[in-house]
Amino acid sequence: MMITHEVKVYGYCPVDGKGDSYDVTISTMRLLKVEDILSAINGLNWPLFQDTMTQQLADVLGCHVRSVGYHSGIKTTCEV
Repeated sequence: MMITHEVKVYGYCPVDGKGDSYDVTISTMRLLKVEDILSAINGLNWPLFQDTMTQQLADVLGCHVRSVGYHSGIKTTCEV
């Protein structure tokens, strides 16, 4: 069974310090507690680039992570 979690993540750009938001999708074939997802998000040490944030979440959670964000009007998608 595929399980998908979707969450909005807010952070800061390391270049200009502006706030960014990301639509993050976490996909897994196993039970993943929502509390573990929130802990991984709260453990992020901002400011971060989007690709670093995506990789860190995938590493901590041990599953597929996709983030979609906009910065200066440019849509960026990262998947790990």
